[in-house]
Amino acid sequence: EQQLAVTAFIAQQYFANNEYQKATRYYLKSEQLAADLNRPAEQAQYAKMQGVATFYRGYYLSAVESYERALTLFDQAQQPLQKAHLYNNIGLAYSRAERFEVSIENYEKAKALYAIYGSEQDKADIAHNIAGVYIESDRYEAALELYGDVSQAFERLGDTTGLAQMHSNLGVIYRNLGRMDEAAKAYKHASELLAKTNDAMSLNHTTMN
Repeated sequence: EQQLAVTAFIAQQYFANNEYQKATRYYLKSEQLAADLNRPAEQAQYAKMQGVATFYRGYYLSAVESYERALTLFDQAQQPLQKAHLYNNIGLAYSRAERFEVSIENYEKAKALYAIYGSEQDKADIAHNIAGVYIESDRYEAALELYGDVSQAFERLGDTTGLAQMHSNLGVIYRNLGRMDEAAKAYKHASELLAKTNDAMSLNHTTMN
């Protein structure tokens, strides 16, 4: 038990310092130790963190392998919200790998679980993520349809960063549709919202759990 605590702590330190390859190695050791102690929920969390660290190294499909291992374990531990978070992360990994249909399939699985177990923020974020994949796959009208609900949800939640991301994405959509005046307005609104958040990185951010 003490060995697990120490190993997990080392993994977390490497992760916090962006040393993802070393973090992955120690998260794997943590997963194995948790399995020896018959702790499926902890085992699942360490498998998930291997996926996150691998994702940050740019190995998106390898990340999915770790996420799917964690999915099975969270299922055994009867933690549906954690499964929803994993489906969200799998959707993001497939999106980065430009496998858009598989990405949407996993996002939709997350959405179904969030509808039952998730917070209002979870529900808004997953719709926002799905819209992002629609944009990446040139399905602009589908993205616009989703953004009506997303906008209202972010407004209710007071999520200024989410609104800034959304309006930036609307700018992309309108520009690609040749609707330049609307694109300019959307980008301007995104810039104004971004000034309130003081977070220049947020426009390139997709939510991962």
